[in-house]
Amino acid sequence: MSHRLAVLVSLALGCTSTGVSAPEPVVSIDVVSGDTQIGSPGYLLAESIAVRVLDAGGRPVAGAMVTWGTEDRQAEITPLASSTDADGMARARWRLGRDDGVQHATATFGALTAARFAAGAVSGDVLQASGQRAVQCGRFDDDVVRCWPSPDAGSAVAVPLDSDIRFASLGYALGTWCGGIRGGGVACFDAVDLSPGGQFRPEAAPVRVLASSAPEFARVLGAGDRELGTAWCGLTTTSQVWCWGSNDVGQVGNGVVGGVQETPALVGTAFEAFQLAVTVGAACAIDFAGIAWCWGGVADRVVDGNENVATPTAVPTALRFSQVVANGAGTVCALSGVQAYCWGSNTDGARGRGAIESSSTPVSVAGTELYVSLGAVAEGFLAVTADRDLVTWGGFASLGLDAAPLRVLPGYLFRDVLPGGGSEVLCLRAYPVGTRCLDRLAVAAALNGPVGRSLIHGVPGG
Repeated sequence: MSHRLAVLVSLALGCTSTGVSAPEPVVSIDVVSGDTQIGSPGYLLAESIAVRVLDAGGRPVAGAMVTWGTEDRQAEITPLASSTDADGMARARWRLGRDDGVQHATATFGALTAARFAAGAVSGDVLQASGQRAVQCGRFDDDVVRCWPSPDAGSAVAVPLDSDIRFASLGYALGTWCGGIRGGGVACFDAVDLSPGGQFRPEAAPVRVLASSAPEFARVLGAGDRELGTAWCGLTTTSQVWCWGSNDVGQVGNGVVGGVQETPALVGTAFEAFQLAVTVGAACAIDFAGIAWCWGGVADRVVDGNENVATPTAVPTALRFSQVVANGAGTVCALSGVQAYCWGSNTDGARGRGAIESSSTPVSVAGTELYVSLGAVAEGFLAVTADRDLVTWGGFASLGLDAAPLRVLPGYLFRDVLPGGGSEVLCLRAYPVGTRCLDRLAVAAALNGPVGRSLIHGVPGG
């Protein structure tokens, strides 16, 4: 070998022996933060979940692609994969799935054992709940009213009103919640006051006492028109019905048509009921014999007759009812046994049956479903079937759907609809545990494909 070749070989061998070392193998992916959080079904957890990827020397690995996963029903993790930063950290947001209980998420890299996260999905123990698409409020088992945003509008927190008032009931109509005060009276607050300056702060909302001398109401419901005003009715713990507010067609039931009833007035003198419903221009109740009585305007045919009636008038039917609800547009539906019957306006299929006119005579909704619980929002109805499924009807013209009742949310099971009303959102007791609020129109629209917003979510704990 020539001297020159020997030098070249020597240099080559020297470069090889002193070159850059191969990277250390990745040996671990570990949970850093976000484990063991508590949230509510359908909501993002408050804190991101995070892992760190390390090599055999304990140094962070940058640029490692971490894959995130969850197997809980309708849970979401975003993004599905993320790259580690200079500190070896990767992060993701976790939206809990639909069920109460412990849920799990994983982070994986290559063939390494996955890092595992656990979170508790818990629903608040709410008794009456109602509201708008962006925010709902409810009366909890401690008689405190708390409000919470929908998942698209905020985090899973139920914030109490800053008030010493303890509520015996709560209902919603046209941007206002009103409820019976424990011990007697009525108090109200407005949706516009829940987010001063655009920040969700229900504790800043003023609560006004409408009447301090009224009896205690176990149920309060309202409905109306933004031009003419809202009428409210309450069912007392002694089975009396009292109403107040707009009385342009006698819907307050105080024996007079016209004007405004500023404070609660007794409906009838010896009239007792155990169920109550309020719609625009009218109200209805079920007495202890199961007879339905209505009062107010006759325009939508909720009330039988040719003239507005300011006292309870029997609905023309031999049927006997166990529950009654009303939408905000002049339609009433009631349960007789396990069948649902509706009367009043049939605008946009609100009576659950096409090709029928407005009428004060109850007619069964279409189909063969058997129902155990009814609820209503501004334009339509929601019902729980005997096999715990969910059915809805009314207000579907804009969706191109038929007037007949539709089964929605397959796979979900429910016990009953919570009282309280609402404009777009209704809340229910899930089966076997938990409480859920849902956007009724979005749920129906989802039958034709994704709608781009949350359909159903748990009630955050108080």
